[in-house]
Amino acid sequence: MTILSWLRKSMAIITLAATAIAFTASGQIEVLKLVWSYADPVSITGFRLRHAPRETFIAEIRKAVAEEDFDDARQLVRLATESGHTLPPELVAATEPDTATTAWLNTRDFAYGAVTGDVSSLAALGGTLTADYLVVGDIRDVVLQGTRLAQGEDYDGLTLGLAALGLVTLLPGSGPIDLGLSLVKTANRTNKLSRPLRKRLTVLASDLIDTRALKQLWHGKHGLADKVDRVDPAALRKTLAPVIRPKIAAEIGAIARNTGELVNAGGVKATLRALEHVDDVATDLPRFTKMARRMGDNSSAVVRLFGKGAIRLGKLAYAIAGALLALLGWGLGLLWTVIDTIRNLRRLFARAA
Repeated sequence: MTILSWLRKSMAIITLAATAIAFTASGQIEVLKLVWSYADPVSITGFRLRHAPRETFIAEIRKAVAEEDFDDARQLVRLATESGHTLPPELVAATEPDTATTAWLNTRDFAYGAVTGDVSSLAALGGTLTADYLVVGDIRDVVLQGTRLAQGEDYDGLTLGLAALGLVTLLPGSGPIDLGLSLVKTANRTNKLSRPLRKRLTVLASDLIDTRALKQLWHGKHGLADKVDRVDPAALRKTLAPVIRPKIAAEIGAIARNTGELVNAGGVKATLRALEHVDDVATDLPRFTKMARRMGDNSSAVVRLFGKGAIRLGKLAYAIAGALLALLGWGLGLLWTVIDTIRNLRRLFARAA
């Protein structure tokens, strides 16, 4: 073997070693691990958090503070700290508002949400859900939307369907289904449902209620309107039952149950954020729930940061493909070097013999 051949071989080995070190140091090994957990939301979220830049956390914290969403702001501070980032002290301090002012705003917004069903803050959302959870919200929505339907006006069929289903099939505070229905209804009212999820639920809701029968029940002696005026949940439940189609109710109930499980895992606000990114109910809701079980109280901030990226690879798939190609190229280079070295050694031994 000539000196030139040895030099070429040495350079090849050095190049392979250098690229292997660079590949490992660049974090590509961690990217490759996602190949075996590409559908695991916990692994995806963990990877994104470890690689999220400090500037991203700072920008989101400032945005949350500006929105007076101090709960999310504090979650983001925790996530940034756990990821090894040092944040400006004044920014961290801004996530802790004046106690008296916060108490007043929360009380006001809670009452506003309970009475109107509108959501302008987390406290208002709590008021809305409390009203729904205690049936008051369902009665309110049946009154409002049912009256519009009976009078031939435009009405929200999804809100009416969910409220009627809540009254007919459930007892107040009966668990994940009740909570899930309340949250889905709130998400619809506040435009927090993804387009595919809203479309699916709207189709189901349109088939859920026999609107012709409901119109007939609404007016007349001892009609539904009279029962609404007396705010009699038992009478409302009994009167509404015949207009609900059981098969459709069961399908909506399954969606509500999955939503309720997500609430139990990650909290109300995390669920409300997640519903904006649910395209496929059968896969996305369980994935968000699995992520929330791992992230706990920080789930809302995770969804705020990454959206659907918390449960799906998205553009990370390109990074994985690039890492696989790099690994394949390195492997082919190693194979060529080994084969060429063996061939040259055989020639050397043949000459020596």
